[in-house]
Amino acid sequence: MKRKFTLKERLQYWFDNRMSGGSMGLLRLLLICSLLMILVITLIITGLHFNPEQNFGATLWESFATVINAWMPSSEDGPLSYLIMLSLAAVGGLFITSVLIGLISTAIEEKITSLRQGRSIILESGHVILLGFTPGECTLIRQLILSAAGKPEVIVVAADLDPEEMWQSITDNITIPDNIRLICRQADVHDAATLERLMITEARSVIISPQDDRNTIKTLLAVSNFIEKEEDCTVRVSAILSGVEHRLPASLMERHNVSAVQANIVLAKMIAHSCTQSGLSQAFQEIFNFEGSEFYLLDFPESYGITFLELIINTDAGVPAGILHDGTVMLNPAPETVIQEGDRILVFAENRYLPKLSPDRHKPDEIPARTSDSPEPALSSRKVTIIGYNKELKTVIRDLPEDVSEILLAGLDEAQQAKILSRFGGRRDLKITFFEESLEEEDSYLALAEQSDHIAILSDYSMEDDDADMEVIFHILNLRDIRSRFGLQFNITAELCLSSNEALISTSDGTDYIVSSSMSSLILAQLSESPELIKVFQEILSNDGNELFLRTAEELGCTGKQTIRSLRGILCRKRCILLGLLGGTAAAPESLFNPPLDQELDLRPEDQLIILCEQ
Repeated sequence: MKRKFTLKERLQYWFDNRMSGGSMGLLRLLLICSLLMILVITLIITGLHFNPEQNFGATLWESFATVINAWMPSSEDGPLSYLIMLSLAAVGGLFITSVLIGLISTAIEEKITSLRQGRSIILESGHVILLGFTPGECTLIRQLILSAAGKPEVIVVAADLDPEEMWQSITDNITIPDNIRLICRQADVHDAATLERLMITEARSVIISPQDDRNTIKTLLAVSNFIEKEEDCTVRVSAILSGVEHRLPASLMERHNVSAVQANIVLAKMIAHSCTQSGLSQAFQEIFNFEGSEFYLLDFPESYGITFLELIINTDAGVPAGILHDGTVMLNPAPETVIQEGDRILVFAENRYLPKLSPDRHKPDEIPARTSDSPEPALSSRKVTIIGYNKELKTVIRDLPEDVSEILLAGLDEAQQAKILSRFGGRRDLKITFFEESLEEEDSYLALAEQSDHIAILSDYSMEDDDADMEVIFHILNLRDIRSRFGLQFNITAELCLSSNEALISTSDGTDYIVSSSMSSLILAQLSESPELIKVFQEILSNDGNELFLRTAEELGCTGKQTIRSLRGILCRKRCILLGLLGGTAAAPESLFNPPLDQELDLRPEDQLIILCEQ
């Protein structure tokens, strides 16, 4: 049976609906009440002749003025009955005025709050949008500022945080230069209406800040679906995913200009390449960091018709490292490769506007083939110790240099050991052993360190970032102490999650750090500026093709006095690209990248060069 509602319930329901309409609903209700009060008082005064000297119009105006001004009448204004009605109007007007002032104050406060939360539309084009933000992690924004290279740039940071909090966190860590306009917005990065307010289709680039894979994929899908509705949208989308299990379909990535990199795999490759070559991690940071030298694809019309060898010995303020031909980048091409019209040059330089051909051209035949007749020594086999386990340990083992013949694994349980043996146990060129003692006592660390030359410490992805970092830091502190007190010689390469934790233990002891939050931000910034270089980075980080190496001058057969120009030519004929040199001391190596052509060197056999070449 259908229930019948009382008049009181209906009136309360009607009133609740009006109240739920926000400030504008309340203002409309207040206006209706005011008009009804004025009309009722006017009709009572006129109908009962409380003031015979006034007509209807005059009485209506007096009632209106009294309600609006909340002004009490004086005894001289008319008869007593007339004064009583106007007094009631004044009391009602006082209530209405008080409520009106409160509503206006609330409406203004709501608008100010809305403005602070950044809900207004972004009237920009060609801007960079950063979706997501973690307070204190400002590496990505710092890199975007550096990539602007002094040019005007608008960076929009959108996250489900208070804009004032985001702005304060950013400005506490970064100095915002005059050429950068930073806009912070509180937004649901998975909501289409929010993305529309950010003017995503008018942006130059959309970057999804490093976060957990599930939220990254949800944000990617939201952006992709929004872009799909727009015709001729060319905005580039860049994102970092943790592992290969969350890889997006290639068709989706190509259709929406999405560049996504598996961060854990990239970090594992960096650890594999760096752990046997102390100081190489600096080279990786230099490549991905806009603060020093990085790769640029440049139009170089003056290079058309000359060979790559002639180009590399005559390019100042930059090192040619490859050629973009027919849409494909050839890293480290053969010296005799002729640069054709329309080719672009891959250059390693501090600024895309600096590299230029030297006015006094040198011919390749002016460069000697080598400066040392001593035979190039063969690389001896090496042993690597790895502490810890995560799902990318297999990638680290697979991508270790070819001269690594033995691996000692510590901190693995029986199930983890079985997984590794099932994957690599059949390889005759690689010996895998396990350190069975628990790393809790000094004697265990000493026993491990005494049989190690290169030690890599992996982060545990199953733990919270800070907890995983503390476990790695504990290993580092103990190994440093053992190395110092017992005079042992081994290098340490450590994987950390947070750059703030690196600052706690960073010293000049030669420890290499691969920090996931920093490297993810560096890679994202590079992809947002130069998505066409993703294949270049993938080749450098793989075991196929050209990679980064540290090689001594003796190994490369280039000891003695020579200029950088000569050294470039010598190494180019050996199919090596000279990117820089490793200086400082063995305990605290410092990298020098992109030295000038005419700088003269006197290379000792043990001096190390940073090169790009095949194995």
